[in-house]
Amino acid sequence: MSYNLLITTSHRPGYRTRTFIKDFSTALPGTIRVHRGKKTLLELAIEARRYRVKYIAVVGEKKGNPSMIRLYSVGEGYRYSQDILKHYATIVMKGVSLTRELPGSTRAYNPEKLLIDVDNCVTDQCYILGDIFLKIYSDKIDYERYDVKMMFIDEKSVVKAEIRSRLNRICGPVLRISKVVIIEG
Repeated sequence: MSYNLLITTSHRPGYRTRTFIKDFSTALPGTIRVHRGKKTLLELAIEARRYRVKYIAVVGEKKGNPSMIRLYSVGEGYRYSQDILKHYATIVMKGVSLTRELPGSTRAYNPEKLLIDVDNCVTDQCYILGDIFLKIYSDKIDYERYDVKMMFIDEKSVVKAEIRSRLNRICGPVLRISKVVIIEG
């Protein structure tokens, strides 16, 4: 199996953050979860190269709750230095609902294909989020034979991201995203 995203936590994560990355990695195809421990970003990049992963997501927390996702792109080349990682984007979350907290939610078993749905987007921020995930999961996208779909929905001051099964049941965490910052350069 080929992987697109390596997801991990910041150092010393809380219980909800560990559960969040577990939910996220099982719901989306091509996502591998790695326990951070004392690994530095460079060591994470080396591990990503081992799995042939091009993106790393580090989930940060505030007061024990997931509060942001820092996305890094892993560069090509043979030298292992800090230059191998490039901070690509930061997604700031206002709140997260875990799968077990959502009534009627189900579990996605080994999804292979993904649909990115931006039909309910109105703001630029919503479309930017869709573009970020389209770029990460480009080889897993299939608009006809998808196993799960990631929907982005504009609400009052946030963008809600939901992961739904083919039967339109929630099968992953629900994110309420307040801000997306694309790092230039």
